Amino acid sequence: MGHKILICDDDVNMTKMTQFLLKKDGYEVVTAADGVDLVNLVKRESPGVILLDLALPNKDGYQILQELKADAETAPVPVIVMSGYEKPEYVDGAIQLGAADYVVKPFKADALREKLGKLFNP
Repeated sequence: MGHKILICDDDVNMTKMTQFLLKKDGYEVVTAADGVDLVNLVKRESPGVILLDLALPNKDGYQILQELKADAETAPVPVIVMSGYEKPEYVDGAIQLGAADYVVKPFKADALREKLGKLFNP
């Protein structure tokens, strides 16, 4: 496949599980534990998709999403929010800020595969 995905999640187990799944599917994976350096990491790594948690230390996912979408260099990169928050207002808030999609954790592998497939192979 050769597509690169950046995972930003402070939950080490969730990151490892997601990374394992994605690598098994042929994706290249880069990870970040918080959003402080994420914008620079996105510019350096040029991922095809960002998987972004909302509950992060220092900056939350909404703030990071706003930063990514406000920067001309990072704005085109699709962001799938992955969060344990499943209330409609969280989903709607993320979509309004520019998220391409939203996945509720814990997620089913096939659901994530389908969402990634739509972004990488529209």
